[in-house]
Amino acid sequence: MTAPARQPGPRPAASLALIRIAMLVGVLTFGAVIWFLHRQSAAPPAASEGAQRLAGALGYVMIAVVVAIIAIRVAMARARDAERARSLNVIGWAAGELAALAGGVHYFLTNDPQWYGTGVLVLVASYVVLPIRRG
Repeated sequence: MTAPARQPGPRPAASLALIRIAMLVGVLTFGAVIWFLHRQSAAPPAASEGAQRLAGALGYVMIAVVVAIIAIRVAMARARDAERARSLNVIGWAAGELAALAGGVHYFLTNDPQWYGTGVLVLVASYVVLPIRRG
């Protein structure tokens, strides 16, 4: 009796690349929808107390995410197996996505895209700092 032939699954590098693309497209789509919504509305958004608190916290959020990405990079360098390194990659990219989405929420509430742009840069930087390992 022979074992059934195994179908080759997707390569881990291809799966990770697809995850990165999905994260980036989601964040950029969120920004495009916010831009479109603000363009349609003639009235500027009201500056609420919550939006001001969020703006004050966003600097700390961005710094914490950058520190987390660097810590994950160090942990990746120490990872002994490829599976753990791949998991750390996704965790680091998710931290970068957090920065972009938090900036997007601020953009939505205030129509100020500065923090959204900073968050997108942090997300892209996470892709550079935490590259996909081949192999």
